[in-house]
Amino acid sequence: MKHTGFRIAVIGAGAIGQTFAESLLQGSIGEIAFMDLREKPDFLSDERYGRLTSIHELVAWRPNVVVECAGHNAVTTIVPSVLREGFDVVLSSVGALANPKIRTALCSSAVAGGSQLVPIAGAVGGIDALSAAARSGLTEVMYTGRKPPRAWSGTAAAQEVNLDTLTSQKVIFAGTAQEAALKYPANANVAAAIAIHGLGFEKTRVTLIADPAIRLNCHEIYAKSRSGELRVNMSNEPSPGNPRTSWLAALSLQQTVLNKVLGAQWAA
Repeated sequence: MKHTGFRIAVIGAGAIGQTFAESLLQGSIGEIAFMDLREKPDFLSDERYGRLTSIHELVAWRPNVVVECAGHNAVTTIVPSVLREGFDVVLSSVGALANPKIRTALCSSAVAGGSQLVPIAGAVGGIDALSAAARSGLTEVMYTGRKPPRAWSGTAAAQEVNLDTLTSQKVIFAGTAQEAALKYPANANVAAAIAIHGLGFEKTRVTLIADPAIRLNCHEIYAKSRSGELRVNMSNEPSPGNPRTSWLAALSLQQTVLNKVLGAQWAA
């Protein structure tokens, strides 16, 4: 069923943006236009996609929802303007919220524009249960992210560990969710999502591991509250275009937008 009239503007045409758009087009979910301020990627030569080159063009196109999947810089430089213009934004780079100044700027922009910022759950499940448990009072939240060494290439870990010669698992980070999200912006969005829905960035404990014995990206959550204990374990295929992120992250983005589409139809 084609959801005619529903417009989706996507900021960023990288691996997640491409996977997200391809998935939605297969389901005939309205129109999609990309805003990417870099030199035009070959991907955008596809006539199925529109192209927006500025905030002014995005505003004039009047999307029903704007999707960010371009990284922390876009969250800082583009998303606040979009929110102030009154457009809801689905946020993929959830780790950017670890910076208190960015959180404040986004909240202020959303209030000014009467818009909503919607962070995705990303590559992990159990977020709804974690949010519910928080209502009874969380006392402990821990997240462990375990990925093969190549998933940490190009990150701070590559400066500290020889990822090519690892023969056993290596803890590359242990600290708070805030520290993890700022040090590993492309790898710790899950830690940020858990922090937002749980104890916050400073009280959520995070361990990141490079493990040559595994192929999938593995996520573990442990939370303790007055209502009980929560344990979530997931093993995700890496994104076909970017081994640093899980395929499920793009699918989570797709589902979040689909919920917006269905919500708009229900309201109509």
